[in-house]
Amino acid sequence: MIRVNVLFSINKKYLVFCYICKKFLKERILIVMNRVIHQENRCIGCAYCVEIAPFFWEMNPSTGRCDLIGGTVQKNQKILEIFEDDLLIVQKVIEICPAKCIKLMR
Repeated sequence: MIRVNVLFSINKKYLVFCYICKKFLKERILIVMNRVIHQENRCIGCAYCVEIAPFFWEMNPSTGRCDLIGGTVQKNQKILEIFEDDLLIVQKVIEICPAKCIKLMR
């Protein structure tokens, strides 16, 4: 599934990009990326994040905890770069997480 993130209007032509091509466009257009940091070892598996943002989180049946989809693993945590348009939904997840294992780095 390709999820469209931003729509630019350049000379009356539209350039649509998605997560698949974000690296290509990130090098050519100034885009402010935010990082979501999920500390998996602190997760209690309540699945609030999965309910609010299922395109970012999923339940891992083997661990009983939530996983950040597409995140890169670094020191017992997963990090995912997100666009500005996804910021509000991630902030809502951060507020509602009872384990406080999700952080946002700008």
